[in-house]
Amino acid sequence: MKLNYADYRICGVVKSPSYAMKMSYAQVWLPYTCLPGYEENNNQWDVLGPFQVAILLPSVMDAGEVKRQVDEYARKFNTLPHEGYRLLMHGQPYLYWKTLFTTNDMDELDYYKIFREMGLWILMLLMVPALNLSGMISSRMEKRLPEMGVRKAFGATGKRLFSQIVWENLLLTCLGGALGLMLSFGMVLLAKSWLLTMLDDGWQVLPDSVQMSVTSDMLLNPALFGIAFLVCVVLNLFSALIPAYVALKKDIVYSLSKQK
Repeated sequence: MKLNYADYRICGVVKSPSYAMKMSYAQVWLPYTCLPGYEENNNQWDVLGPFQVAILLPSVMDAGEVKRQVDEYARKFNTLPHEGYRLLMHGQPYLYWKTLFTTNDMDELDYYKIFREMGLWILMLLMVPALNLSGMISSRMEKRLPEMGVRKAFGATGKRLFSQIVWENLLLTCLGGALGLMLSFGMVLLAKSWLLTMLDDGWQVLPDSVQMSVTSDMLLNPALFGIAFLVCVVLNLFSALIPAYVALKKDIVYSLSKQK
């Protein structure tokens, strides 16, 4: 076949990855040896080059061993004279999720800066619904004061009523989490052509004949979903505990006086 006016021989056909995975997606793969002068291209001091390497590990537990070997090769390289220059890896190789936060290959990741910036946005996104939820639960508890007063009058303890409110909120949280998971699946499947690329630099049109595919492991990461769900449960509990505690501290007479 001809590609960019040059003749190439097809030596294999592989299943194409999803277009959403920009580091592994391509319509055609070429050996880097097909590029003329690749050894001299941006290759300063016979060390640096224009290429990146992505390694598919059998397990994430093998990442430490890979980094240890890379550090050992860099140490051996630096034992030889190179006109006063040294090879610094700056913490690399990184796991894929860490590469999302890298700005260049010459600086190590500033985890404090990442946590400060991302944590601020996440906190703002979580605090707004938490405050709204707390207000809704407080209003709901105000309406249930007569019920609480009657139950207290018949001997129900504050601990029992408090436990009931907590379990009710946990049940609603689980139902809301399941509903949210199904809605997120639907959003990704229906709007995958733009939803998965909305964080790219600029708006990009899909190439001709390319379809945005979504695999099952892209839809659900059990560990990530578990962490997000746990955060929502804790946030929901704190949003519910304060209004419930305030409502249950009111005496029976006040609670019964709210009955219509």
